Amino acid sequence: MEFGKIIDKIIDKRDKFNVVALHDYFIDHFIYVETDINNLIGEIVETATRGGGNIFKNVQSIMRGGCAANFSAAIAKLGGKVKLITCANNVGLEILKRDAMGVDLSHVKIVEDQAITAIIESRYVGRQVNIMISYPGILSKFNPKMLNEKDWEAILNSNFTCMFTWNVNKYGNELIESVARKVKENGRGKVYIDLGDPRHRIEDLRELMGRIISGDLIDAISLNENELNVIGKIILNDEKYHESPEKFISEISRKVNFRLDVHTPEYSATSKNGETIIAPCFKVNVKRTTGAGDAWNAGNIMGWGAELEDYERLIIANAVAAIYISKERPEHPNIHELKEFIEKAKIQ
Repeated sequence: MEFGKIIDKIIDKRDKFNVVALHDYFIDHFIYVETDINNLIGEIVETATRGGGNIFKNVQSIMRGGCAANFSAAIAKLGGKVKLITCANNVGLEILKRDAMGVDLSHVKIVEDQAITAIIESRYVGRQVNIMISYPGILSKFNPKMLNEKDWEAILNSNFTCMFTWNVNKYGNELIESVARKVKENGRGKVYIDLGDPRHRIEDLRELMGRIISGDLIDAISLNENELNVIGKIILNDEKYHESPEKFISEISRKVNFRLDVHTPEYSATSKNGETIIAPCFKVNVKRTTGAGDAWNAGNIMGWGAELEDYERLIIANAVAAIYISKERPEHPNIHELKEFIEKAKIQ
C-alpha cells in the first residue's frame, strides 16, 4: 500500500467537503500521574486522615476538551473545514480560541454554565488509564430549540454532521433524531454519531436505536469496544455472540441499516450489511488515552470525505490516533506529520 498517495488524496479532497460537529465542549483539567493509580489513592487517603492538605506533585494542565471540540480541533489541524456548535463561557471561549485554531467558532453560544472535567491520567495494572470526573452543565440540557437559523444553515450545508456525547445529554435522543431527520430530508449530508459510554442509559439507548433504525436516520456510528458490547447486547436481543470480534461486529451490522466504525487499542473495524474489514493499530509508546477516540474519529471522517477505500480509511484513522496518544503533549498531527508517520510506522 502506497501511504504517500493516500495522504495526497486527502490533501486534494479536503477542501471539497465540510464538517459540522456538536454539541460538547469541556474545559479539561489534566492531572498526570506517572505511577500506578493506587499510589495516588494511598496518598489521598493518607492526606485525608490528617484532616486534609496539599499533595505537591504531578504535572497538570488546562486545555480544550469534550469530544466535539477535540474532534473539531483535530479536523482543522489536518486542514479540514469544520464548524463547532457548542456552549462556552467567556473563559472557555478564550481557551477554545487558543486550542482549536482553524475551527470555525462562530456558532459557539456564550453561557455562564461552563462544562468542566477533571482528568487523572495514570496507570493501572500496567495499562494507561484515564479517570474523568465531569460537570456537564448546560450540555446536559442541549436540545434542538437551542439551534438557531444560522446553526441549521450550517448543518444543512455540510457534508458531514457529527454528533457526540449523547450520554450526558438528557435531550440526546431528541437532538439526534431532530438533526438527523432534517439532514436526511435535505438530502445532502452524512450523519455520524459517537454516543459516549451508554451503560447508565440503557433504556434511552434502546429507544434511540429503535428510532434510528426505523427512521433510517444515520450513516455511521463510532464505537469503542465497551460501547460495541452494549450496542451488541441491544441489537442482538441479549444473545451471546463473542466467537470473534469480526464475527460479532458482522452479526450486529447485519441487523442495522448504518455502518459500524469500531476502534480499540489493538484494531479498528468498519462493517456494513455483515461485511467487516479490520485494520491493525500502530505500535507506539502510549503517553495518554484521553482524546484517542476523538482523534480517531477525525481521521475517520477525513478518510471518508476523501473517498478512501475502507481499509485505507481505517489506517488513516489509526495513524491520527496513534500520533496523538504518543506525543509528549496532547497535540493533534498536521497532514505532514501524518504522512511522515504513516510511511515509517510499524503496525501491530
